Amino acid sequence: MNFKNRVAMVTGAAQGIGKATALVLAQYGADIAVSDVKEQKIKQTADEINLLGRQSLGLRIDVSVKSEIVRGVDKVLEKFGRIDILVNAA
Repeated sequence: MNFKNRVAMVTGAAQGIGKATALVLAQYGADIAVSDVKEQKIKQTADEINLLGRQSLGLRIDVSVKSEIVRGVDKVLEKFGRIDILVNAA
C-alpha cells in the first residue's frame, strides 16, 4: 500500500480500531487528521503519527454534533487543503 501525498481524516482515533487505522495509514505515507471526544488521548495519537514522520492534526470532535463536524472538516481543509480518505470509526 502507498498513501504518500494523501490526506486522511479518521474519527474515533483516540483508541482501538480508529487509532490503529490512523497509525497504519501514517506508516504507509498519509498525513492524518485524527478526531475523538477524548482530547488527551487524541493528542497522544497525533504525537505518535508525528513520530512516524507524518503530519498530523488532532481535533476534539463529537460526531453526534453537526457543528463540531463542520468545524473539524474546516480545520482539516485549512491545514491540508483536502481530504482524500475518510474513516468513520467513531
